[in-house]
Amino acid sequence: MKADTAAIAALVTLLRRQTEVDLQPHWRLAPATVQAEGCLIAQGFETWSIAERNEKQHIAWPRGQKTLWLACCWTIPDRCDRWPVADMALRLALTWWAEAAEVYVDGQLVQTGDLFDCSSRVLLRDMAQPGDRLQLLLRLVSPGHDDGALVRSQLIFESSTDLPELSFLGQELAVVNSFAEQLQPELLPKLEAIAQSFADLDCSQADTADRLARLRDQLAAIAAPIRQRRVSLLGHAHLDLAWLWPVAETWEAAQRTFESVLQLQAAFPELTFGHSTPALYEWIERNRPDLFVAIQAQIAAGRWEVNAGPWVEPELNLVSAESLVRQLLYGQRYSTETLGVQNRVAWLPDSFGFCWQLPQLLQQAGIDTFVTQKLRWNDSTQFPHGLFRWRSPDGSEVLALMSAPIGTGIDPEAIANYSWEWEQQTGSQESLWLPGVGDHGGGPTRDMLEQARRWQQSPCFPQLQFETLTAYLERLGDRDRLPVWNNELYLEFHRGCYTSHADQKAYNRQAETALYSAEVWASFASLLTGADYPKVNLEAAWKATLFNQFHDILPGSAIPEVYADADPEWQQAIATAHQVKSEALTAIAAHIAWTAPPRSTAQPWLIFNDLPGDRSTVIAIDGHWRIFDLSGQELPSQFTPTETLVAVTVSGMGWLGLWREAAIATIQAIDPTAPLHLSNDWLSAEIDPETGDLLQLRDRQGRELLDGQGNQYQRFQDQGQYWDAWNIDPAYEQHPLPSPELQSLTWLEQGPLRWRLRRILSCDRSTITQDYVLTVADPWLKLETTIDWQQRHELLKVAFPTTVSAPVATYEMAAGAIARARQPQTPAEAAQWEVPALRWADLSDLQGGLAILNDCKYGYDCRDRQLRLTLLRGSTWPDPQADLGQHQFAYAIYPHPDSWQAAGVAPLARRLNQPLTGQPAPFAQGALQPSQTLLNWNADQLLPLALKRSETGDRWLLRCYEAIGQTAELVLTGDRTWQIGARLDGLEQPLSSSSTEVQPWQIASFELLQPTQEN
Repeated sequence: MKADTAAIAALVTLLRRQTEVDLQPHWRLAPATVQAEGCLIAQGFETWSIAERNEKQHIAWPRGQKTLWLACCWTIPDRCDRWPVADMALRLALTWWAEAAEVYVDGQLVQTGDLFDCSSRVLLRDMAQPGDRLQLLLRLVSPGHDDGALVRSQLIFESSTDLPELSFLGQELAVVNSFAEQLQPELLPKLEAIAQSFADLDCSQADTADRLARLRDQLAAIAAPIRQRRVSLLGHAHLDLAWLWPVAETWEAAQRTFESVLQLQAAFPELTFGHSTPALYEWIERNRPDLFVAIQAQIAAGRWEVNAGPWVEPELNLVSAESLVRQLLYGQRYSTETLGVQNRVAWLPDSFGFCWQLPQLLQQAGIDTFVTQKLRWNDSTQFPHGLFRWRSPDGSEVLALMSAPIGTGIDPEAIANYSWEWEQQTGSQESLWLPGVGDHGGGPTRDMLEQARRWQQSPCFPQLQFETLTAYLERLGDRDRLPVWNNELYLEFHRGCYTSHADQKAYNRQAETALYSAEVWASFASLLTGADYPKVNLEAAWKATLFNQFHDILPGSAIPEVYADADPEWQQAIATAHQVKSEALTAIAAHIAWTAPPRSTAQPWLIFNDLPGDRSTVIAIDGHWRIFDLSGQELPSQFTPTETLVAVTVSGMGWLGLWREAAIATIQAIDPTAPLHLSNDWLSAEIDPETGDLLQLRDRQGRELLDGQGNQYQRFQDQGQYWDAWNIDPAYEQHPLPSPELQSLTWLEQGPLRWRLRRILSCDRSTITQDYVLTVADPWLKLETTIDWQQRHELLKVAFPTTVSAPVATYEMAAGAIARARQPQTPAEAAQWEVPALRWADLSDLQGGLAILNDCKYGYDCRDRQLRLTLLRGSTWPDPQADLGQHQFAYAIYPHPDSWQAAGVAPLARRLNQPLTGQPAPFAQGALQPSQTLLNWNADQLLPLALKRSETGDRWLLRCYEAIGQTAELVLTGDRTWQIGARLDGLEQPLSSSSTEVQPWQIASFELLQPTQEN
């Protein structure tokens, strides 16, 4: 068998050698002074050194944007090996790994490229003539982060006769062989016999053409089952909105790509092209209306498919459920209203993993199919399905397609191997291939389309046909037979993206939080006072936020210029949200009727709560004041050098009115010798005087939750990864670095309402300043942290070794929670050694547990009984300055004696992120009371996502989700009588059901009918 298999391989090699020339050994190193347009021989070509090849036969040179000039002078022979080549077309096939590439032929620049447009087939001669000398010159610039390489260079002679060139025939043989090996091994003996019968083939003999024709006929007979297979082609051009180039360059690339596609469609009527990203179409509409009209015409003709769904192709692990709702809402609205298409497909080929609730969110937005190829990048296990039903925790399902790789051409052997793999995995004899240059745009090329036409005529290849994704999906058959994936789609790669460029993560959390609050209060202001609802401003802020959630901006994997653009956009979105909220609160305050103040100099003060449920906490008011309730009773307070602290309880979605009067502060003296102990009704904590770490943490029942020092900073070397900003070194724990050393430990506040203990640590060039903050009213110990981070290629975590024994840790995801193994039992579980989460993670057993809440961090790990939060990294590519400088954030530890559900971990994390808002109020005589509960509901596990005006019309809607996995009934309460109207989908359209019952893990939207005042 081995000898026969070798015979097939030998015949493939023989055939390809007749019309292909490996050019790699023929390149010489040209000097930097070479004149591209001049004669290479005259410039000393024959004296230049031969370029060395490495073990992969690549011509490599150092990283760091170094320029390499390669030259080749080659005379066309009479024969290539033994086959005559006169009058055949001659192409130069190249593949490079270079930041920039220029190809010169006979002194003329004929092709340019980069890291993404990294291969080329240049036509050198329409009809090759023996004795004709070719002068080839390449200018290649290495990437800044990686060595450059000329990976492949070939000369290929092509035939225009009925009998194709021999290398084409060799590829056909390779395709038939792979088909037999993978799908129909019973064909191998016949194929082996054919190979043996042609072992004596001498391509210099007069009967060679006849023998080759017989060979092809014999192959075609064996390949008859192959022709029963079908490969659908959809032209594609993955276009990252920003990555190794700024957004402005993306607009230029989009124009070039779309113009190229339209030109090719005129020359190749069969070409069908698909593209995503409504945000990109909107830019074209506004800035290139002529191009937009041409695209619309092709959409109407069915030759251009809008595969959009979300507004951009976003990061999908780090954003909130409401952000995903808006991605889909704005994307679908634009596609429907402007492009005339409501998408049924979410096209997400390149995002770095996919949260478990995505099927539910897609289904609610009218999308029934999800497409990606990213899990092909897994570094540990192979994802088991190519076509499957993906199910969310609530039971919602979409069809999920693991597509072919993107950024590919018409490589027949790659297409064939993918098709056989697809058939083995799914049972389907119809596969989908996506030809087109990607990442930086480009799309299909003329050569790809010409190649597709040639291979469509091959008797040894599946049928090729351009068509839309929708048409392809409709033929996939019964979906009920497909396997079900009832979990997240975790990418076993790019785990550093949960942490890199921490400023982007902070901006994202701030924007999401601010926009929620702005819409809540703008809605109440409009309903209660008639104030205008600032829809235009809110939409602009949302769209800026959604744009920056793109999967190479928010993950922190772009160049500095991208963040120079993104940062002001984030800041403007957050500022807009704050302004909208401020104006709304001011409008509400102006309609509140106040009674006489308890003291003549007292002034009204309001505290607003935009979450359901009563909230008891300690608030800080700038300045020094005496604080009175509405009855005139002075409230206990505490002065700091700049603030007044007061403990309050504010009802859900409402406000509390107080009086304040200027006071002369008496600041309590600090006892520097006080024990390093913090306690309130919920917890107690002891601090180690030597390290500043937690010695012990107890819940309200006295259970000790730490098994070793907690709140301990851990440093690790984190380097050696090609994808520097994306990937954490899998072996980082084998490279620990010294922990930060304690420099000081100082009491700043000692009650009676708030205690604050500050520790300062240093490590190398960095400084950590952290305050332990405990109040009488909050059930958590808060860690307010400022880090001046100057480390490179390091990973910083904070660790909590616990006494909790549990098989899983639980993490917040968008609109839900996910349990992941603490002690992995499978390779896939072991690959989840760093995982994403939103605002909290929890480790609990039957007796209770410990939760970590945070205000802007997303990376966690839990192994054995140690729960850790990842704080910072120090990558240098693609942004050399990533994460350098000041970082301010907070996290909190919440020990609890019950399950995370019973302990209210999810709503508490919302409260940490959504603090109460205080603001002065004027004396007014309006219809509103100084303290009111505007809107509340009975079920604590129903957490709000949005309260807003509808995108069309004058309706109001409330969106919430069930957060602990138990059915709940939405019953509205408050000082006003609210009515629940129609139940809505994610596009704000009415559903047939009007039930107010919310199923476990379900996202539910309701029309909110305007209230009437209770008598």
